[in-house]
Amino acid sequence: MSRREFRKSSYSSAEHECVEVGRSEGFVKLRDSKDPDAGTLDLPVGAARRLFDALRVR
Repeated sequence: MSRREFRKSSYSSAEHECVEVGRSEGFVKLRDSKDPDAGTLDLPVGAARRLFDALRVR
């Protein structure tokens, strides 16, 4: 995936570390914005939704 296929949260700023999110054929891909070449964590869409829902509650 190219850099254009990932997006950074609107809550992110240039000074802080953050996660970028992308999507590819049934998976949500997460990667470190400061080190995008380090790899991605690929979660099935349903698992990613549950994770994001759980994080929103906190």
